[in-house]
Amino acid sequence: MDKKEALEIVKDDGLKLENLPDHFKKDQEIVLEAVKQWGSALEFADETLKKDKEIVLEAIKPNGLALEFADKTLKKDQEIVLEAVKQNGLAFKFADKTLKKDKVFVLETLKQSGWAFKFADKILQKDKKIILEAVKRWGGALEFVDKTLKKDKVFVLKAVKQNIDGLAFKFADETLQEDKEIVLEAIKQNGLAFKFADETLKKDKEIVLEAVKRWGGALEFADETLKKDKGIVLEAIKPNGNALKDADETLKKDKEFVLEVIKRNVDGSAFKFADETLKKDKEIVLEAVKRWGLALEFADETLKKDKEIVFEAVKERGSAFKFADETFKKDKEIVLEAVKQNGYALEDADETLQKDKAFVLKLVKENGLALEFADETLKNDEEIVLEAIKQNGSALEFADKIIKKDQEIVFEAFKEVVWALDFADETLKKDKVFFLEVLKQSGLALEFADETLKKDKQIVLEAVKQNGRALEFADISLQNDPDIIDAANQQNDEFI
Repeated sequence: MDKKEALEIVKDDGLKLENLPDHFKKDQEIVLEAVKQWGSALEFADETLKKDKEIVLEAIKPNGLALEFADKTLKKDQEIVLEAVKQNGLAFKFADKTLKKDKVFVLETLKQSGWAFKFADKILQKDKKIILEAVKRWGGALEFVDKTLKKDKVFVLKAVKQNIDGLAFKFADETLQEDKEIVLEAIKQNGLAFKFADETLKKDKEIVLEAVKRWGGALEFADETLKKDKGIVLEAIKPNGNALKDADETLKKDKEFVLEVIKRNVDGSAFKFADETLKKDKEIVLEAVKRWGLALEFADETLKKDKEIVFEAVKERGSAFKFADETFKKDKEIVLEAVKQNGYALEDADETLQKDKAFVLKLVKENGLALEFADETLKNDEEIVLEAIKQNGSALEFADKIIKKDQEIVFEAFKEVVWALDFADETLKKDKVFFLEVLKQSGLALEFADETLKKDKQIVLEAVKQNGRALEFADISLQNDPDIIDAANQQNDEFI
């Protein structure tokens, strides 16, 4: 095995460094490629290279925990350790003890990740400034502090005010989890904190209302009596319809209330938690699908056969078509409405419609991406494909491979959206005459040209004349060419 082969092996899988002959584990270039691909490959490098700062930096970029395998001298290096912690706070575990005792440095690590607190020196874990910096990013840091601080109301209040993940409150002393002032402050930062409040406060309407405003899921942890409170439930479902699942069963059966829930729920998902009796109620279901088409999935089977309901559902969300009754798979009006909203809806239509040229033509005029699910015979039909790409150039991806060789069609797709060229046949990507015409319209189209054209000075010049930014897609051999740089500068000042 030669060096070139070894490089290819580690580029593919950095961990394969372990199985290479020892002399390759001492080769800086090979080890560098290995750790770039997989940071933990540092474990298998020769000891001499574990002292190499460049290699260790590359290893910890994708995996901060690779610090474990660095030489002990680099575990004292602040730049190295800070970079590792930035990637993964738990990497601080492998830092040298001197850094774990350095207050200034620990504060810096905590700005990168609160998780680093877990491995700071025990003395620093009692330092209020250190603790507060840690809980800003990770409330769990409060778990490791001294019990006296967990009981200190002034300190805990300050901690929960700064904590954004809601976890700090979980580790406060039980006496403070009964404190209304603390609880209110905690849930204002994150509704999740309500989960850890004392049971007595879960019966407090003011607290529960504040909690569900911040996080609808807080309703799950409220006292059963408040799950019957319409005001609280309505507040909970505003941002998160799933909260209705935790409401009292009486409310889920209350038609007037459920209608109000559906109207107020932002994401529309509340309907699926309504009582089964209401899923058979046309008025309820119609209101639900108008706001969230996918609610059709949870409607009673009888209403999935109701054309008015299905029409409203696919009008709001084309993908709801897959939940409609089979009888609608051949209904042109329904399919057309679904495809207008979502081209992929044609996938669920009956095969007869997928083969119907006149109908498919109407569909692709509304949504070009419907071409993907048209019958294969129609993907080779120029009239169909042209209409599809006029509506959406990306539809070229779904055209027959023969069509992708057609200059007129590909050019039409490109005019609608430049990246449609990515779906053109390789012969066109190598066609210099064709690309010269394309580049007159958009220099950025150079990105999709064949590599041979990216090395062609005439092609690259044409591209940068139209858009200086095209220079980034030119072959590296031409990126420093004076004529090309000059042309790019004339088009875009920032290249000067």
